Amino acid sequence: MLAYLHMETYLDCQKALSLLKAGYVLKTFKEGKAVYRKGGKIVIKGERDHIALSEYAFLSLYAETLFSLDEQANDEETVDPKRDQEYYSWNQ
Repeated sequence: MLAYLHMETYLDCQKALSLLKAGYVLKTFKEGKAVYRKGGKIVIKGERDHIALSEYAFLSLYAETLFSLDEQANDEETVDPKRDQEYYSWNQ
């Protein structure tokens, strides 16, 4: 799915939620806030503020917002501590 999405591709709220559920990090189009899923909540994080919302609240509050992939955060070279923990847990 990531292969056909480019930085110039803007996503509506429904498509954004699907990508968030798949583990991708997004950003809001106008404000550039990071958007990701953690602990079943959708987190919107700016430089000085953040909010955690249920999926329903996210769809309601951000229905008119456009999103894009955060290319840097989704870079395969970026180390994901959770993924590392899962990978190395087989050895225990």
